[in-house]
Amino acid sequence: MACFIHPTNTNYLYGSSQYGSLYFSNDGGTNFNWTSGDISESSEWTTPYMLDPGDPSILYAAAGNVWRSSDHGAAWSKISNFPINAALSQPNISSALAVAPSNSNYLYCAKRFYYSYGEPSALWVTTNGGNSWMDRSAGLPDSLYLTYIAVDGDAPQTAWVTASGFSAGAKVFKTMDAGQNWSNISMNLPNLPVNCVVHDLDAPNNPVYIGMDAGVYYTNDTMNSWSLYAADLPNVVVSDLEIHRLGEKLLAATFGRGIWSVDLKDATGTGVNGMALRNAEMSISPNPNGGDFSLELGNLAFQTARLEVVDVMGRVLYGQELRFNSHEFRAKISTGLPAGMYFVRVVKGNLSLSQRMLVQ
Repeated sequence: MACFIHPTNTNYLYGSSQYGSLYFSNDGGTNFNWTSGDISESSEWTTPYMLDPGDPSILYAAAGNVWRSSDHGAAWSKISNFPINAALSQPNISSALAVAPSNSNYLYCAKRFYYSYGEPSALWVTTNGGNSWMDRSAGLPDSLYLTYIAVDGDAPQTAWVTASGFSAGAKVFKTMDAGQNWSNISMNLPNLPVNCVVHDLDAPNNPVYIGMDAGVYYTNDTMNSWSLYAADLPNVVVSDLEIHRLGEKLLAATFGRGIWSVDLKDATGTGVNGMALRNAEMSISPNPNGGDFSLELGNLAFQTARLEVVDVMGRVLYGQELRFNSHEFRAKISTGLPAGMYFVRVVKGNLSLSQRMLVQ
């Protein structure tokens, strides 16, 4: 089931249960309230929910249609009008949803297939935030369950789709034009269901990891095959993968054997360690300030980092994930911190840039 934490306010927690029930807490989990009542459609056992990567105040859900909320799920608006399945009295249920990290106008929604109704699986794409959707199913299997979608962090037209089932050679598909064309990149993968896929934005050569019914596999743009990347991992279903950017770990959630972690792998096999931060430049202004300041970064050679403000005791009092679309970055930061001495730091892997800041 979907669960996630707001990236800039850790008091905001979301958790779901079967068939789309969503719960929200604004007090760090002390209390939860049901918050999916306005979605007037049936949904999958594991309903796709996700926060907008570029604007975490926006929440998306995929039932029969795609829905959007700007108030933590208290109210929902429908942003698609997919074809109706007469047997269901609504569109076919969605099996996967993804929002492009670099441009949230790009959304990808997969539909499950129904053998008994003669309804094929499908994939729909919008490039204008849901004002119009295009059927981009051609080139994808129409009788397999589409399990997961990952979108390139820099290029919203590039995405990967995975498929379940036991159809040899039909496991992973890639598009570089928002679904107009699909390439089958299953290559040498074993004939097992693929449950999830994740793209490592910060490593060279576009590494991609997938979780299967047994094992994790890895490939990148320089390879013509998949490599097993599951040393010491139990022979068990891998149901989800996440990249922990700050710790530079790949996390694998399994069915019945807990969560496992491993170092990320780049094209040379040495791991991504944030060394590119050494050449970056950082400035904050004004300084002193009243808790609000402008952050400027230059000479960036990576796409993500974490901003932290710590006190003289080393306690992190403010944190925010940063995402960069160019070699320079500028943003207004509001911390709400009281008067005192602090350190502002940008963290990438085991390296950081830091400047002292006085709040008056």
